[in-house]
Amino acid sequence: PFLSGGGYCSEATSFAIGLKKITNVQTVHHGDSFRQGYVDGLDQDTYQAMYHMTYLEKIAPKSGVVVCHSEPGAWHPARYQTSRCPPEGSLYTVGRTMFETDRLPKGWAERINKLNESWVPTEFHRKVFEEGGVDPAKLKVVGEPVDTSFY
Repeated sequence: PFLSGGGYCSEATSFAIGLKKITNVQTVHHGDSFRQGYVDGLDQDTYQAMYHMTYLEKIAPKSGVVVCHSEPGAWHPARYQTSRCPPEGSLYTVGRTMFETDRLPKGWAERINKLNESWVPTEFHRKVFEEGGVDPAKLKVVGEPVDTSFY
């Protein structure tokens, strides 16, 4: 969702820019629709970082961690047209998702359980996902990132 301007987009961008400070990061637009207006409104530093991670950085899926940062309906096999996530031959797969209610949509648990891990933002989400059928060993609570230089 890196270039969509939605909630998943802002969170994914913050994660990617933070991780870029300590390791190589490649981003692939996935899940949500591309919005040129969002890209045009990025500040120069964010635009340059996203451009580098999206167009210049290339990491083979079989040699790194792949994070599918979207709702599980976008994960392979996707329920709608989008890029494939996780890519074929991925070494280790993580799903980053959330749902702001007390139960999971139909089919989410099966999709989440196909990946190696699932990162959820709060203990509330961990509980809801576990009660919804996600393997508890796969669930990791990873809070939402905060750009401390902005705030």
